[in-house]
Amino acid sequence: MNIVFEQEVNKIKIRDGYEPFYIDSLSKAFRQQSNNGNYSQKQIIDEIKLLNKKIEQARDFLITGAFTNTDFQAVKAKCEKEISTLEKKLPDIIHTSRIIDKLLENCIYNLKKLNTNHKSLCC
Repeated sequence: MNIVFEQEVNKIKIRDGYEPFYIDSLSKAFRQQSNNGNYSQKQIIDEIKLLNKKIEQARDFLITGAFTNTDFQAVKAKCEKEISTLEKKLPDIIHTSRIIDKLLENCIYNLKKLNTNHKSLCC
């Protein structure tokens, strides 16, 4: 069993100075894989921008007379409600991203430490 453990530990190669690259790569990969239906920060911001554009368009229609004030208020209220819902999701996404990044930093550090400690004990 120790032989298998040693073989697996020896597969771990964390080069000095590459830690930020590993963390960034793993973080990006995690974010791409974990969105499965949930919003990413960029998606939420893009959707908020789109909703603001809808309000602007409705305002333009109101000015040109294509919309009544009631039509404009309905579009504006609906978009503002959606914007508010989306804005409430942003802090959670940002917080989760920070937690993941911190966990990855700890993981890379611990893997490097395991590899270093293991080599000094067995070799």
